[in-house]
Amino acid sequence: MNISIPIEEEIKQAIAKAIEPYLIAINNRLEELTFNKPGPMLISIDEVSSMLGISRATIYNRINSDNNFPTPKKEGKSTMFKYTDIRDYVDSL
Repeated sequence: MNISIPIEEEIKQAIAKAIEPYLIAINNRLEELTFNKPGPMLISIDEVSSMLGISRATIYNRINSDNNFPTPKKEGKSTMFKYTDIRDYVDSL
């Protein structure tokens, strides 16, 4: 049984207004990183941290606990993510 709690339109609009600048910033940064770059663009964990507004530790926690969080790629000692995976994750939020 799916139970939903109605949220008043004012609250929905306030939430949308509050997160809109963050979503725009993330989208702009992803476009900036991928402009005119061939192949899958990899971004560092620090860039993901900055875009999502969460710490590196939180990212590692989500890697281990959130099945929807993108799987990183190891490039030497660096932890990298495909930009499309991060973009798709943000879109799913």
